[in-house]
Amino acid sequence: MKKWAVTTAVVFISLLIGAAVEALRRPTDAAADLIALAVLVVTGLTLILVAPRQARLSVDRQEELGLDDLIFYLYPRPGEMAAGVIPGDYLLQLHVAIANVGGRKAVLSVLRLDEFLDVRGQPVRLPDISLPIVGMKAEVRHGWVDGIRHSERWKVMPPYLLEPDDVITVELRARRGIDWSPRWDCAAVKEVAEALQSTISKARGRAI
Repeated sequence: MKKWAVTTAVVFISLLIGAAVEALRRPTDAAADLIALAVLVVTGLTLILVAPRQARLSVDRQEELGLDDLIFYLYPRPGEMAAGVIPGDYLLQLHVAIANVGGRKAVLSVLRLDEFLDVRGQPVRLPDISLPIVGMKAEVRHGWVDGIRHSERWKVMPPYLLEPDDVITVELRARRGIDWSPRWDCAAVKEVAEALQSTISKARGRAI
């Protein structure tokens, strides 16, 4: 039996016993009042316990995946005689687990990352990254096609339906960086360098 049902039964029986004792001790209106109070209490508890409640979602970073949240890419310098590497783009791939812990069905309509924060809680702006970043459920499928190993990556758009105690993984992904086209003059490169000097320690977002 559920806890709320046990609580309701105990309260109801206690009030009835009190009404019976009062009626035997002195036949007055007190017994009728206790019975009426018992009915009111049980009715009120029933309304509170059966009233619709909002689902509750928990959002947690999935550190157990062992994936880097932010990856910087280096590329070989062009030309046969060139030595060394040049910096290129960077990839944000933040994986979070969305768990339905509210005991009711839930619909996750939006999961988004609104801003990055440094150690002091101040916003950090990364050039070329458009905020907010909307999270999507990523599915990877592996198989064989005509004897060749084949892999596909699908992005499933929200909304997502979560049954009670369901958990899904949602990925927040953005890839930006320097392609060294003519628009990347010294001022543009300096802007990127200065932005990356601030250590990102947190991210603020919203689940709806």
